[in-house]
Amino acid sequence: MSGLHTHLSRTHKVSQKEFYYSFFPRYDLQSGDLIDYKDYKQYHEADFNSRESFSDWLAEHYKEDATKEYCFAKLKERMARKNISEIPCHCALKSLMLPSIYGFERMYGSLEAFEAAIKQAGFKLKFDYSLERILEPGPMKIFMDSREQRPLGFQGVTDKMKLSVGDYVPDKPFYSDVYIDRKSLPDLAGTLVSGRERVEREIQRALDLNFYLIFVIEDSYANTLGYSSDTSFSRKLNGQHIMHEIRGLMEKYNNIQFVFANNRSRAATVIENIFRLKGRAKTADLELLKDRGEI
Repeated sequence: MSGLHTHLSRTHKVSQKEFYYSFFPRYDLQSGDLIDYKDYKQYHEADFNSRESFSDWLAEHYKEDATKEYCFAKLKERMARKNISEIPCHCALKSLMLPSIYGFERMYGSLEAFEAAIKQAGFKLKFDYSLERILEPGPMKIFMDSREQRPLGFQGVTDKMKLSVGDYVPDKPFYSDVYIDRKSLPDLAGTLVSGRERVEREIQRALDLNFYLIFVIEDSYANTLGYSSDTSFSRKLNGQHIMHEIRGLMEKYNNIQFVFANNRSRAATVIENIFRLKGRAKTADLELLKDRGEI
């Protein structure tokens, strides 16, 4: 294929984009616009120009069997390409040209039906969606890391101590090896640009200690996807890059999750509710529970 592209450029002075638009046009299934040409592989694999276009198409056609077959085939293609057996969680799926967990639930009628299809295909879900999620009541004391620079305001009592990982952990009876690392969106972006090794060391340290580490972002998922940096050292960083890095971390480590809490006030509530789940937080798809208003 590279020979053809070189021939087009040198002999005919025609770009790849012009050639494929003229002789092999492909169109967005929702908008009908030509698929944006970035490179050969992307052009021939893409069916939509944006996640928004895909979401609009899905909302109109999710009840159709052909839509279910298309989405499941795309999911299987990704699983094979990544050589993974666990279906991505809600947080990861929302950034891909795939339905979210909620989207698959709507298409299949229930998560149980979707899980049955997953098992039949030889895959498994990352979390157990059938368990009841109970928020334990009662007063809570939360310890915050002594190095925390921007403490959140919780309803309960807080105290400071040096933590091995993360920024927050509850005292007994809510303690269950679940730790929270709070991040603003710029913090998250900076971590993925220049601090990737440091955050992986923290995740590995949590894994070695049998701790479960949850990153709670005090900004929205939409703002994260739309993120763009205006600093010279990270101008190439955008929301898709951030989510690509997050998906990579979640595929590599089984002791982490990411939850986008929308703002600082909501982040405090989400953290308290995660702690009230106790050990059940490790088996819950927390971004899905947050989207449903259950935490």
